[in-house]
Amino acid sequence: MWFALYIVVLLPLIGVFARHERDFGPARGGRPVPHVRLLTGLLLICLGLAMTAAISIASPEGVTGVRLWVVALPFAGAALVGFGPLYRWLSRRPKSEPRP
Repeated sequence: MWFALYIVVLLPLIGVFARHERDFGPARGGRPVPHVRLLTGLLLICLGLAMTAAISIASPEGVTGVRLWVVALPFAGAALVGFGPLYRWLSRRPKSEPRP
């Protein structure tokens, strides 16, 4: 019964959000992301989520009380893959022109 309820609730949500999945194109201006970057980003995201579950983001030491490296790992991995706030911030920065 629970599986049927999940399916009934999930099907309309798939209809609503499926168009957003199709709109996401390759990062880097239409060029595909290299496999090494995809794998590295995936590993950083998974490591960050695993560390969040294993040791939490709360830290008794330090000024902030937060393990910033644990919080930063998924964001860095997402930036490598080509999405997320860190990627958007880095892609908006003006590129320096090479000097002759």
